Order: sequence, then structure tokens, then C-alpha cells
Amino acid sequence: MTTQFNSLLVKVRLSLALLLVWVTVAFGQSTPQNLRLSKIEFTGLQRYDQAQVIALSGLQIGQVITADVLDAAAKQLLKTGLFKRVLYSSRCQGEEATVSFEVIEMQWTVRCIFDNFVWLNDREIIEAVRREVPFFDGTAPESETVIEKIKSVLERVLQEREVPGRIDYFYAAGSKEVAFRVKGVSLLVCAVTFPGAAGVEENLLRTTVKPIINGEYSKQYVTQFAENNLMPLYRQRGYLRARLLAPQARLESEANKGCKNRVTVTLPVEEGVAYSLGQLVWAGNQVLSVSTLEGLFGLKTGAVADGLKIEAGMGPSRGLMPGKGTLKPS
Repeated sequence: MTTQFNSLLVKVRLSLALLLVWVTVAFGQSTPQNLRLSKIEFTGLQRYDQAQVIALSGLQIGQVITADVLDAAAKQLLKTGLFKRVLYSSRCQGEEATVSFEVIEMQWTVRCIFDNFVWLNDREIIEAVRREVPFFDGTAPESETVIEKIKSVLERVLQEREVPGRIDYFYAAGSKEVAFRVKGVSLLVCAVTFPGAAGVEENLLRTTVKPIINGEYSKQYVTQFAENNLMPLYRQRGYLRARLLAPQARLESEANKGCKNRVTVTLPVEEGVAYSLGQLVWAGNQVLSVSTLEGLFGLKTGAVADGLKIEAGMGPSRGLMPGKGTLKPS
């Protein structure tokens, strides 16, 4: 069996060698030695335009090209981390050549989170990165090359602002998110504000977020904490479509003596309207009475549509029979 495997391996290597020889010979024999590049074509481009990719390849119209030059250009495109595959072919007329590239782009599916960047907002960070990582929009391809490039840009931004620390990153959520974080700095939360909040008393909101105060700021942690602890307050009061926007943070200056060199976090909220229960209608109930089923929810027509009670009631009632309800704004 080992002999058969070695024989197969030799055949595979020979086939690859013959393929490489054929490509090289085809380029060398079917065209003059001193070809000048007259045109570059691309197929497969979706996110990028042709002029941008030509610039990344290093090729220039009018230059003398060889197979080695084109190999280097293809490798250069792959090294950018923007492409899964790069193939090329050429055709010539006289001493002029047209080179056609066939590419498959990397998909930009990785969301970038700037976890504790309190010196710039997300828009400013995206603009800074885009100057050195073309096409950057807050997402990145599944390419370590591009992620490392983003990291190096962020490090340079910190140096320009004389911010101590270093940039680290880690993947989360099945590698569909990458969080960049500044290590080696202390960014303690001093205060939290809630613009847009009216349906829940501000004192209750402040009390609820006390565990955040004096802790290290993290956009990911604050987002998760707010979703788990603030959103139930809204659902309980009938604000079933309330949502929190991305937290914002700023480093306070000496002017704010109470929070000097600490972080103020802003948690914007879009409350929407508060709902009341219009009607609960049950279908197919033969064993359980309507009053029993309504008791599972603890809600009556006209009462606040308490989202927590609705969720709790759905637990014991789920699977018993289908039901439907109507909601109306309070």
C-alpha cells in the first residue's frame, strides 16, 4: 500500500510539474520575449473596482512583462488578504499583451468592534483605517492579513494621540466578530447617561447600572449588561419595541473634576410606544378554560402589555394549544 501511495504521489507531482512547465512554455513560446503590457482585465470583481485592484497588483500599462512579472503580481494580490483565488492568462498581438485576471474575493462578513476606544468614535476610527485599508466600512474579510493591518493602523492612531498601551484583538461569535481592545490602560467608568429615556424612571436606570460604575469600560460588556438588565424594565412597562443603540464613551478631561481621566458612558434608547393588551383569543381549548389560560399570563384586557409576564406565561402554556393576542398603544 505504501508503494502504491508513493507511486500516486509521484504521479501527482509529475502532473503538477508538467502543468507548470506547460504554462511557462505556453507564455514563452507563443509570444515575443519583450512584451509590453497594453491592457489589464479583471473578472470576478464585486466589491472593488478595476483601477483599485490594478494599483494593488503593482502592474503598470506600458511595462515589459514576463511570466515571472505576472506571477509576482498575482502573488501580490493574494498577499493583500482580499482574495481567495487569483488566476491569470494572457494574449498577445505583436509585441503587446493583454492580461486577464480571474479572481474570487474574500467575503467581508467579520464585524469589527472597537471595544474600549474612548479617544475616537466609530466613524473616526473607520475613516482612519480606510486611509490604509481600502474599502474598510467597519467590517473585514475573514483574513488574518487584513485584521493585522487594521491592528497596525490602530496602533499608529494611538501613538499619534500619545496614548499608552497596545492593541490586542480576539474573535467571538464563531469568528463573525473581532474585537479590538487597548491593553495596558485603565479606563474606569465614572457615569452613565440615558438620552431618550422617559418610560423608565432615571433613578431606576441609574440604580440598575451601578455594577458598571468603577469597572473597566468595555463596549461589549456594557451592551450585554444593558440588554440583560435595562431592556426587561422596558418590556415590563409595555415598551415591547424599545431598543438600545450602541453605547458611546468619552474620556473626561480635567474640567470634569468628578470624573477626571475616567469614562462617561452614554446609552441612547429608542423607547417607541407603550402597549396595553387589547385581547387574548384562545382556539381549541377543550380541557382548560379561558380563565385558567388567562391566569397563566396574569394579564387582563386593557392592562399594560407586560412583556415579562407574556414571556413567563408562554412557558407553561406553550404546547397546550394555539393562542393569539392583540396589542394596542396605551
